[in-house]
Amino acid sequence: VNLKEALSGLGSGPVLAGNDANLGALAEHWRGTATDAQDVVYVLAGHQISVGLLIDGQVRQGRHGAAGEIGILRAARWYEVRDAL
Repeated sequence: VNLKEALSGLGSGPVLAGNDANLGALAEHWRGTATDAQDVVYVLAGHQISVGLLIDGQVRQGRHGAAGEIGILRAARWYEVRDAL
């Protein structure tokens, strides 16, 4: 499902669809503590760890869209550690 397309007809404002860390970074830049910053690192620590990156006020997702997806990297062995608990 193209979430952005499905929701865009519900109102007159813009629709953003993205992961929680990237949207959190945008929210802090828009109305939060990072309103005066153009470069933002937003760390979301929960079940997994992820990072939202803003450089020059724009979300940077990396070449394959996985920039900041720290907690799901196989090299980090997150799932092995979690499953062992």
